[in-house]
Amino acid sequence: MAEEQTVQLVSHEGESFDVALSVAKMSELVNSMLDTENTDESQEIPLPNVKSANLISVIDFMQHYKVEPMKEIEKVEFFQFHSLYIYIILNTYVALCRHFVYNILLFIIFSL
Repeated sequence: MAEEQTVQLVSHEGESFDVALSVAKMSELVNSMLDTENTDESQEIPLPNVKSANLISVIDFMQHYKVEPMKEIEKVEFFQFHSLYIYIILNTYVALCRHFVYNILLFIIFSL
């Protein structure tokens, strides 16, 4: 059985991580940076904006979901999902405005 081809992902700190090519291709960023013509050698993909700790987490995530694919997430309409939060924020804003106006009126009345 042939060994799966790997890619080296290099973090911001210069730390290199060997990752199976099939796992690395799960990342759209890495997939777009792969040299499709050079398939014989292991490629090095620099990721200068990704710290080592974050890259380790991303690699663990991709390796886990390569073995056990993610389930489809049900898409919910934005308004349905966020309506409660919008309602709370608006009520808080209205309450703050009322409190502000009340305090200004008290200030004006008592400063006369």
